Amino acid sequence: MSNNDQPCLRVFVCVTTRTRGRQCCASSGSAEIIPALRTELARRGRAAAHIDVRPCGCIHHCDEGPTLIGFTGEIAENPRPPMELSEQFLGRSDLNLTQVSLDQVRAIVDKLLGHNHDIHVRS
Repeated sequence: MSNNDQPCLRVFVCVTTRTRGRQCCASSGSAEIIPALRTELARRGRAAAHIDVRPCGCIHHCDEGPTLIGFTGEIAENPRPPMELSEQFLGRSDLNLTQVSLDQVRAIVDKLLGHNHDIHVRS
């Protein structure tokens, strides 16, 4: 538990690069999403202290990038993401967002904090 009694929520943002012009999260701007999320989480202070954002390997939705996935529990407690998130991990996610953009960062953080916002969520 974090210092505000919230379970840890670890958010992984795919930064995979594909070759030969293939669509991927990196070419869709995922690298810019990570610092933007971290900045917004820091702005929220203690309320967001239980949320950690990290880059990761492929989330298997390259055509829908940038993508991010969030976990609580055992997976969230591991500070290092798997090189590639397997279907086993994906099936246990608490949050799975596709086609995220910089203009959605506030809404994404609101969703991570439990507020209800209409952002594109892959089911």
